[in-house]
Amino acid sequence: MSVPRLLLRLPSLNPAGWSRGRRLVFLVLFGVAISFGARTLLGEQGLVGWMRMEAEAARLQAEVTALRAELDSERATVRDLRYGTQSIERIARESLGMAKPGEVIYLLPLPAEKPAKAPAAP
Repeated sequence: MSVPRLLLRLPSLNPAGWSRGRRLVFLVLFGVAISFGARTLLGEQGLVGWMRMEAEAARLQAEVTALRAELDSERATVRDLRYGTQSIERIARESLGMAKPGEVIYLLPLPAEKPAKAPAAP
């Protein structure tokens, strides 16, 4: 049984048999590969950064949804004030104290606030 010629030409894969220069090249290449891998996973545009951006996008999407709901509510209020007489009448009654002819408005005093009790002396 003979060994194929290709295997005879391959350098030794055993690091113990490597020369000092070969070990140095291997360590430099290994360090470069580790740094690229770490940057790919942990860098600003790596996996962790991508996950951070996904979370930020979800948060912003929720904020946009909430702001759109608030905008719809404000638009409904504007539409009601512009075209509805009931809301204008309600605001006039509540804010300005206005009344229809023949109505009587009774203003009751607000209850006085009770002063806070001082803590008992020991």
